[in-house]
Amino acid sequence: DMFDLESMLKYIEFDLLISSLNSDEKIILTLYYCSGYTTKEISKILKKNENTIRSKMSRAKTKLKKQYEEGRNGRN
Repeated sequence: DMFDLESMLKYIEFDLLISSLNSDEKIILTLYYCSGYTTKEISKILKKNENTIRSKMSRAKTKLKKQYEEGRNGRN
């Protein structure tokens, strides 16, 4: 099989985690964290400036951090 069970579970957890993000943010984080592309490579794939990719990645991580903190405090 392509994935073992542990890898599949991690992928499913990642997919659930990013479900609240917009499509650009999802694609960028998936390419970076799941596929191992660099921000430079992602910028070429998506035909966007590397600084734009870095900004979108930063905003996405900020959103996820806020979502996590709100969840820990019981505010969803």
